[in-house]
Amino acid sequence: FGGGYTVTPLKTIGLSMMSNLNDGSKLLSPTFDYNFKEDWLVQLGGFYGTGPNELDGSSEFAYYPKAVFVNLKNFF
Repeated sequence: FGGGYTVTPLKTIGLSMMSNLNDGSKLLSPTFDYNFKEDWLVQLGGFYGTGPNELDGSSEFAYYPKAVFVNLKNFF
């Protein structure tokens, strides 16, 4: 599931989550969008996995690496 909130007409924050129902692990993805110029958008975000830390590796999202990203878009 996921959702977003428009802070101002040019700034939006969002959060998405995927959950593995078998092991209880979750993958969270927060984002921040900013329209800094007409037809230009920059998006900052990341991925963060959580879950039980089991040694046998059965927790899917807990072992995903943490990641951040920057996305630059131009609409024409």
